[in-house]
Amino acid sequence: MPSPALSPSKAIRPYRLCVEFAQNERWLGGAIYIENLLSSLGKLCEVERPSVTLVLRTGADISFAKKLVSMPIVSGAQRISMIYRAVRKLNDLSWGRLTWLLRLIRPLQTDGGRLELWFPAIARSIIPRRELYWIADLQHRHMPHLFTKEELEQRDRWFAGIAEAPGHVVLSSESARADFLRQYPNARVTSHVWHFCSTLRPDGSERHAEVRSRYGLTEKFIYIPNQFWKHKDHLTALEALLQLKTRGVRIPLVCTGFQGDYRQPDHFAKVEGFIQDTGLADQTKLLGVIPRRDQIEVFRMAAAVVQPSLFEGWSTVIEDAKAIGRPILASDIDVHREQLSQVANSALFRAGDASDLAERLAELWPAWEAGPDLGREADAQALTEQRIIEAAREFVSIADEAAGLATASTLLEET
Repeated sequence: MPSPALSPSKAIRPYRLCVEFAQNERWLGGAIYIENLLSSLGKLCEVERPSVTLVLRTGADISFAKKLVSMPIVSGAQRISMIYRAVRKLNDLSWGRLTWLLRLIRPLQTDGGRLELWFPAIARSIIPRRELYWIADLQHRHMPHLFTKEELEQRDRWFAGIAEAPGHVVLSSESARADFLRQYPNARVTSHVWHFCSTLRPDGSERHAEVRSRYGLTEKFIYIPNQFWKHKDHLTALEALLQLKTRGVRIPLVCTGFQGDYRQPDHFAKVEGFIQDTGLADQTKLLGVIPRRDQIEVFRMAAAVVQPSLFEGWSTVIEDAKAIGRPILASDIDVHREQLSQVANSALFRAGDASDLAERLAELWPAWEAGPDLGREADAQALTEQRIIEAAREFVSIADEAAGLATASTLLEET
């Protein structure tokens, strides 16, 4: 039986969770991560969840920030101060050398001295505050050619600082945690794995017909919802479609996502050039960034979601596809194996291998059916609701430990 809800004054967690947010159009996955976290916590009864303040590192008038501030779980919002931003910038440049600045900064206490736990902290701060660190992945160690020298040095400095911290760090997969511990075998920080769960929810409406017409989508297609960063490996998917085309098999492809890679500025042009040069333009739709409500309908209509990425911390694409119950075909990197280990309607292909992807598509395409499939959506949503509650409780347990509290069960016994 769920515990009875308590009024805010009787909440059992004597800390405020300060969730930092900065919208970045180049990486919408980061914004969706925060949305999924807050949505998950909002599913808990009041006695189970901490008080949440949204700390904005960008303007409150930005669309996604407005959406997050309006969520019921968020009890308030505040902007990062000018002083804090300046210190953070200096901190990024030379952590550990600016302790004299501590005399100028007082800890941010927004609730009568109540303990604050800041998440996601991506680097150690010289400002005295309790932090729950977060590392999305260690891609820079595996694909250094995709990063500038300055970025490589910055990430190494951030992650080494976290590894040495007497605190707690959240990673999104067992694969990422194993990677972190290989890189920092003497880490002092306590590592946790938290599998975020997509809270994307179809409403069962008929909007998909309107969306299909608006974007000129075919009845049946495969869908890749990734920003066009090089490691997302759209080119392998396009090469697979070209191989199939030469065999007389035509599979339409729809792509959404930011059409740029700040690390490889010419990458999207190469993708467009490949499509034009190989005659794939008549079966490929590149829609760019579209409203989330429209994207949900594209997910629902897709015959399958394809995730060809060469590196992920925990794939938002796969989580969204699971939440809607669509078939998934993904590259066989470790984290995808972890995410799909209990997903029946999924398959893998050798990462970066266009011929293997072509073979899997040729095998699976005839059996895949265009959506929406209301029955599968309902089944997926029932399972997802259970996973969301479990994920929320797991995160709160980690946050309690990071805040120095007893376990959740002990706290409940004391109320």
